[in-house]
Amino acid sequence: MMKQQKRPSWHLKLAGAGALFAAALSLLSCQNDADKPWIQPQSPPPVSRNDLTNYGDPNLSRLAHRLRDPSARVHIVQIGDSHTAADFFSGTLRDKFQARYGNAGIGFVPPSIIAGQRTANFVFTEPKKQWSFLTSRKDDAPNFPLGGFVISPLTSHSTLTMKERNPSSYQYDMQVLYQTGYPASVTVRGGKGGTLNLAPSSEWRFSDSVPVTFPAEITANEQSPLNIGGWFITRNHPGVMLSSVGINGATIAMTGKWQPQWVNTLAQTDPEMVILAYGTNEAFNDTLDLDLYRQQLTNVVRSIRSNMPDAVILLVGPGDSIKNKTAPDCRSQQPANLHNVMRIQQSVAKSEGLLYWDWQQFMGGDCAINSWVLRDLARPDKVHLSGPGYEKSATALYNALESLLSQQ
Repeated sequence: MMKQQKRPSWHLKLAGAGALFAAALSLLSCQNDADKPWIQPQSPPPVSRNDLTNYGDPNLSRLAHRLRDPSARVHIVQIGDSHTAADFFSGTLRDKFQARYGNAGIGFVPPSIIAGQRTANFVFTEPKKQWSFLTSRKDDAPNFPLGGFVISPLTSHSTLTMKERNPSSYQYDMQVLYQTGYPASVTVRGGKGGTLNLAPSSEWRFSDSVPVTFPAEITANEQSPLNIGGWFITRNHPGVMLSSVGINGATIAMTGKWQPQWVNTLAQTDPEMVILAYGTNEAFNDTLDLDLYRQQLTNVVRSIRSNMPDAVILLVGPGDSIKNKTAPDCRSQQPANLHNVMRIQQSVAKSEGLLYWDWQQFMGGDCAINSWVLRDLARPDKVHLSGPGYEKSATALYNALESLLSQQ
């Protein structure tokens, strides 16, 4: 049986009036059931706003009210592939939400420098040969946490430095996501700082928090087997915090390499919207097992819904892309499974009651990425966008979300 995990210190409990209401409805529905014919329940009709479709997510109204609450802190988490790992798309969403609702913190960040990836609001530096590094993209370790990265100290005083990309005077509360076989500690020097004392745990868990301002120096006071999976950095201020959890080359199947409790770890950060932004790499797989893909996506969605029943779930479809640049026509230039992946995502969104954003349609449909390249909105590889292209896309999604939320 899983031990009860420590919830991050920023977590605020909300009263569950909805549970009482649901119970009352259940009692009413039981009256005279024997005298009434059974009728197949119908899902509400989908509501679309600028390529964003709501297939009946039960938590959209709650999210709208939370965002309107001037004292609330709302956490949004985007999990995905390289489009997320660059943090241009998710970074623009973060900027838009925080500009309107306030800055509630940095969120969950990877444990250290990730080659080829970027965190828009945060920078790491570290000395060489002081940390080992594992990634669920390439390594087969059985114990990856949420995010899929692990660092471990190679010396008894391994250090790294954290700083904000745009320096501020904000004070944050910082926790470490860790796993260790014996008592360990991490010293944080930055502002008040302090020591994070880490009790032995075979499962990934969050430490207590220490107050910190950046830049800050982090020192692991013990050598491996202390494993660090990331940092959760919050602010005691109302607004929005948006965490970007991406891996280059990832598919939804890669979450199967993470410890099964990764969804529990995610739940401890109390997200009120989870964005799953996969599909490009699945589309490029010519031998993709479509039935297996549907099942994997459905399983992840249901696990999130089960562990975070109050969270909105948004599927972001793959953007437009070209795989065979020399093929004679548009259809044969596209990844073979692009439309199959989009069809399955929309089907799962409909059957599970989710939001779905059709990124490819927003871009202009089939082979539209050619015009995006000509306008410097996409890279020459015709898969990834430029910074302005990601900003344009994320702004469109943000505006569509705001339009949908305004109707709640």
